[in-house]
Amino acid sequence: MATRTTRTGLVLLCLLAAGHPARGQFTEGWRRLESGNFVLAGNARESDLRRVAENLEEFRAAFLTLVPSYRETHETETTVVVFRDDEAFRPFKPEDDVSGYFTAGPYRNYIALTGERDMEQAIYHEYVHQLTREARHWPRWLREGTAEFYGTIGVDPGGGSVSLGRPIPSHVFWLRQAFMPLGEFLDPETRYDTVERTTTLYAQSWALVHFMRFGRPELARRIEPFLEAMAASGNDVHASVQAAFGTGLDTLESELRRYLGRGAFPTGEMTLDERLEDIELPDSVEIPEAEASFYLGDLLLHLGIFGEAEFFFGRSVELAGEFEPALTGLYVLNDRLGNDQEAMEFLERALRAPGAGYLPHLFMAEERLEAGPFADVAGEAEGHLRHVIRENPGLPEGHFWLGRVLMRRAESVEEAVEALETAVDLRGDPLMRLIWSRALWMSGNSRAALEVLAELSETDLDPVVREQAGQFLEELRWLESAGAAAPEDGTASPVGGIPSLQVPDGMRQVEGHILYIGCAEGLQLVIASDPERVRLIGAGMEGVRLISYSPAVQGRVPCGAMDPALPVRVIYRPTTDSPGVDGEPVRVDFLP
Repeated sequence: MATRTTRTGLVLLCLLAAGHPARGQFTEGWRRLESGNFVLAGNARESDLRRVAENLEEFRAAFLTLVPSYRETHETETTVVVFRDDEAFRPFKPEDDVSGYFTAGPYRNYIALTGERDMEQAIYHEYVHQLTREARHWPRWLREGTAEFYGTIGVDPGGGSVSLGRPIPSHVFWLRQAFMPLGEFLDPETRYDTVERTTTLYAQSWALVHFMRFGRPELARRIEPFLEAMAASGNDVHASVQAAFGTGLDTLESELRRYLGRGAFPTGEMTLDERLEDIELPDSVEIPEAEASFYLGDLLLHLGIFGEAEFFFGRSVELAGEFEPALTGLYVLNDRLGNDQEAMEFLERALRAPGAGYLPHLFMAEERLEAGPFADVAGEAEGHLRHVIRENPGLPEGHFWLGRVLMRRAESVEEAVEALETAVDLRGDPLMRLIWSRALWMSGNSRAALEVLAELSETDLDPVVREQAGQFLEELRWLESAGAAAPEDGTASPVGGIPSLQVPDGMRQVEGHILYIGCAEGLQLVIASDPERVRLIGAGMEGVRLISYSPAVQGRVPCGAMDPALPVRVIYRPTTDSPGVDGEPVRVDFLP
């Protein structure tokens, strides 16, 4: 089995050798403490666990008090592994000089550190990234500057005020010798591909945000207009600075240099309207070695150290039998390595394990939908996803995948819209909003769909989503402008040589011109049949009989807006369950 070998991996490979006396030392004497927003586990002293929990809870509460707009977003679960001392931590460090680190994952984040030290500013920095991850349209300098600036938050012992703006001496010193011209710095095409340039990125990002917050606070209120100007002008930095900030780029750079050159940086202290609530922590509990082994395996999996992660997951299963978290971890590990058969065996075992949580159900739904065909797997996938939502209603992915399943059934489009809207409310991910826009359109709410697409295509900087949103937006605008009736110069009636059809009981036939064929998220058809439009939703092409008598449709059926519209005859199964959807297509004849 291929593994990634790092310094950490080499240390562990030696210590984990068969029969080595150190094999058990990693997982002995562990405790777990659940603080409300974090799960802390490790072999640190009880007092150290509590101190780390209090620091993190205070920092999170202070940040969300200062920036309340992020309070309602979904937070990925964060587990904090607190080692007894640096000697215990050393085998799990990615590099020797690391005193603590944050590593993100789709369903669980990890913070790792020792109980001997105060919380590192770098860990607060990364946690700010986690709390602000919805701001995907921010350029890199703004993301890093915000994380550096708020990573220095301090809370007074009484919890009644929060200090902001503490200078970072290493950044100030670095910028005295490595300040980057502001035009180059604000250009999103600038690359940070060396240690020196990356150090400048962090230092100058912090300096610019600090300057905008305390030196020229009116500029902080103009950041969004600046980003919009950059998008509209094709990243013309000079023009965007002038338009948004009302000053020239050279003037802004001179002011920033003077601000840095003073050597003294203003700080702020905000008295809170309400004192941060006292953090009441429960007592920690001892945990078995099997659970401790799982945490170490999962931490190593997040670091990409697969061989050693496999050892700890295997040790967990060896000690506890069918322990679902470890079995799920072995599924993820094997899936990443491309061991499909082994991955599925572990996933099936995880689902059968006592007290199985929501994650194996989510993974099984994704596996089933990927395997297809949709008609054969939709029911099982939907069952797994509804289990996920019952177990963890705050997980965006459960609602997102359920919405995608429901979109492919004509009678379920309204429920799909609700599920996708819930996912978007929990996490404003660009892809989730793109799929939500498709569901809105399929349900007949074209105006809302167009609004979402316009926002994605104009202001979102995810290049793939932006391109897809722009293409879909163009198609829908054309569709909205197209006449509802069939073109006057054509007819949808059958002509010589084309047999008429007998419509089965319970079904209907429509003749007209097809305006749109949507091939994403199932099959969507819009047919102009004087004097109205018929909208049909299907699971996919595989469930519809397609016959062409037209030279314009040969081989593969085209997708997108049909210009010119094509004459068709369609048999469909009607539904009244979803407003805006007339039914599910069964047969489509393309006519000459």
